[in-house]
Amino acid sequence: YDSLGSPETELKNITTICKSQVDGVIWEPVNEASKEHEHYFNEYKIEVCCINAPFVSDHYYIDFSQISYEATRILLSYGHTKIGCLVKSDSIRSGMALEGFKRCLLEHGVPFRDSMVLPCQNDEWYNQVLAHSLPGIFRTHFASAQSPAENLAKKTLPLPSTTSLSSLRSH
Repeated sequence: YDSLGSPETELKNITTICKSQVDGVIWEPVNEASKEHEHYFNEYKIEVCCINAPFVSDHYYIDFSQISYEATRILLSYGHTKIGCLVKSDSIRSGMALEGFKRCLLEHGVPFRDSMVLPCQNDEWYNQVLAHSLPGIFRTHFASAQSPAENLAKKTLPLPSTTSLSSLRSH
């Protein structure tokens, strides 16, 4: 479940998870106050593994900046120099991924332009893909938007065969 940065949504998601009687959960808390909700997991005897929660003593850190650096490097290795980074607005993960994206471009001599940042909430980026001006797309959130190919198919438009996709999660 994606809480979308909302503590209220996070609590609803935790309730749903607990009612589903799962054995374990990998949890990325929305904020430090989220820690108050851990008792629900304990009551249902659900094992919890926290990620990216520095306020929790036993959490794991996922370096989204480095992951996005590597994904961008792969797109560059395919010969793409015009790459878009599909981001989720107001997302910590997208912010970290965007840092890695920019760092990779800089280190490989590809100039960064603001137009490379593509908010997934806005459909305008489709036009750049269809015009072949962005043959490479990197997505910071697999679930933030359906696959660009699926979204274009809904509009009865094919994804250009010269387009490469990369994501923080393999698909």
